Amino acid sequence: MSGRVWQIVRDLEADAAGVPDDVAEEMIQRAIDNAETQARLVLDAERRRWERQQEEARTRRNMN
Repeated sequence: MSGRVWQIVRDLEADAAGVPDDVAEEMIQRAIDNAETQARLVLDAERRRWERQQEEARTRRNMN
């Protein structure tokens, strides 16, 4: 997984080509910060979905 993260960073750096280094670094950092926030939200939603599925499975087993 970490290889994929580094590939994304390299891609972001390439996308920022032609922009002054300090500006590009700030842009990339904001993009990474936003991606982290979004990833945490998705992970939280996925965890809740999994927990609901587990609870539903327990309920079905208890009904039988």
